[in-house]
Amino acid sequence: MLTQLNICNFVLVENLEIAFDPGMTVLTGESGAGKSILLGALGLVLGARSTKRDIRAGAGRCEISAEFSIGDNEAAQSYLEQLDLADTTTPQRCIVRRVVRTDGRSQAYINTSPVNLNVLAEFCSPLIDIHGQHEHQRLLDGRTQLAWLDDYSANNEILETVTNAFSLWRTAKADLEILQLDSQARTERSDLLHYQVAEIKSLGLNEGEVENLDTTYKRLSQAKEIRSTIEKIDQSIRDRLLPETTQWNRDLQEIKDDHAALTAARELLNSSEIQLLEAESELRGYAETLEIDEQGLTDLGQRLTAIHDVSRKHRVKTTELVRHQKALEDELDSMSVDEQQLSTLTQEVEQHEALFRQEAAKLSSTRKKHAVDFERDVCSTLARLSLPGVRLTLEFDEAESDTGLETIQYLIATNHPNPPGRLQDIASGGELARISLAIQVVAAERSMLPCLILDEADIGVGGTTADIVGRMLQKLASHTQVVCITHAPQVAALANVHMKVEKLKHQDTSVKKLSGGGRVDELARMLGGRTVTDETRDFARTLLADTHT
Repeated sequence: MLTQLNICNFVLVENLEIAFDPGMTVLTGESGAGKSILLGALGLVLGARSTKRDIRAGAGRCEISAEFSIGDNEAAQSYLEQLDLADTTTPQRCIVRRVVRTDGRSQAYINTSPVNLNVLAEFCSPLIDIHGQHEHQRLLDGRTQLAWLDDYSANNEILETVTNAFSLWRTAKADLEILQLDSQARTERSDLLHYQVAEIKSLGLNEGEVENLDTTYKRLSQAKEIRSTIEKIDQSIRDRLLPETTQWNRDLQEIKDDHAALTAARELLNSSEIQLLEAESELRGYAETLEIDEQGLTDLGQRLTAIHDVSRKHRVKTTELVRHQKALEDELDSMSVDEQQLSTLTQEVEQHEALFRQEAAKLSSTRKKHAVDFERDVCSTLARLSLPGVRLTLEFDEAESDTGLETIQYLIATNHPNPPGRLQDIASGGELARISLAIQVVAAERSMLPCLILDEADIGVGGTTADIVGRMLQKLASHTQVVCITHAPQVAALANVHMKVEKLKHQDTSVKKLSGGGRVDELARMLGGRTVTDETRDFARTLLADTHT
C-alpha cells in the first residue's frame, strides 16, 4: 500500500507531505485547489512523462517521492531482490523517487539506486492503479479490456508466464531467422566460390605459366618475320661481308710493312672475319629453332584468350590467377554453416512456442471460464449505479500476442431489445464513466490490487447513486487501499480518512486531515456550497452517522 507521498516544487506545490492510511481515504476541496495536481505528482513518480512545466515557477527542479509498504507483497520484494534494488535494512518498505530538472531531463530512483523509467513503471504498476477523470477512454482500448478481465480472473501469474514465453519465442525465432539468412548467404557464397574455383581450375594453370605462354606466343607469332630477317642477314654475311673481309685480309697481307698500326689492322680484320663466320653459324642455329606452326599459334592464342577472359571476370591480372584460385579455396575451406547451432536454436524456438501455446491455452481457458461471472458482476454493479438495463457481453477473437491467443472486445446493450454493440458506438459519455467505474471496482475486488486511486470517478452521479458508489468503494477498501478525489459528500462521508485540499494565498497547495467539526464543516460546504448553515451541518452529521448503516 501507499504510505507516504512527498512533493517538492511541483506545479503549485512548494512542499507537501501526505501520509496515507489503509482503508478508504478521500480528498476533497474546492475546484482549482489542486486535487488533481496531487495525482499528477503521483503519476510522475510512477513513471509518467515529465516536462519543464512540472517545475514550480522560480525553482531549479522538482522532486517527488512515494513510499510503499511491501511487507506482504512477495512479488514486489522478489522483483527488487532480482535487480539488487531492495532496502537491506527495511526490505518491507520501498521508496520510489523522481527528480525533474529545468532542462527537461529527469532521473528516477528505487530506494537509493537510479533506474530507467521502464523499470520504475514495471515495478510500480502492480502496486497502484490510478483511475483518472478520463479513465473511461481507456475502456475503449482492447488491451485494457483484456487486462481488466485478467485482473478479475487473477491471471497475473499465468499471464506473466505467457508474456515471458512469447518474448522468448519471439526472440529465439528472430535469432533463428537471422542465422537462417546467414546460412543462406553462406550457401550462396559457397556455391559461387565453388563455381569460380572450378572455372580457374579448368584452365590447368601452373605458377609462372602465363608469363611463359606470353613469351612463346610472341615468338611464334613473329617467327616468319624473324626467319626472313635472319635469312637476309645470313645471305648478306655469306654473299657480301665475308668475301669482302676475306679480300681485305689478302690485300693487307700483300703490303710488306711491319708498322704497328698496319699489324693491328690486320689482326682486327682477321678477327672480324672469324666473328662473322661464328655469327652466321649462330644465326643459322637460331633459325632452325623457329617453327612456323600455324595451328600451334592458333591453339596458343585461344588458350591465352580463355585465360584473359577468366582474369577479367575475376578482376585480377592473368599473372595473379593462380594465387587468386588459392585465396578462393582458402575462403571456401573456412566457410562452414554451424549446423549444430541451427539445430539448437530450432529446438529452442519449438520449446518456447510449445510453452507459450500450452500456457496461453490455460490462460484462454480461465478467461472464458471467468468471462460469464465477470459479465454478471459488472451488470449487477451497473444496476446499482442506476444503469439497470445495461448488459455487458465479452467477445473473443483469435490473435496471437504477448497477452495470449485472443483479443477481447466489450459489447454493450443499453436497451433490452437491441443487440449489443461496441462501447464507443452505443454508450454515452456519462454511461462510459459509470461502466468504467463498475468494471474497475469489480476487477479490483478480485485482483487484490494493493492501492486504487480514483480521480472523481463518481463525477456525474449524486444522491442515492453517489451513496452506492461510496459504499462500493468502502467495501473495496476492506482489502484494497482506496484513495478517492471526490465532489460527492455521500462518498466523502463513508471514508475512513478525510483530507481537504486548499490553495493558500501564495497559490500554494496544502493538504490537511480533517476530523470532528472540521470534517462536518467540509461536508456541509460540499452539500451547500460556500454558505455553510446549521441545516447543512446537521445534514453532514446525518451522513456521517449513516456511514455504517
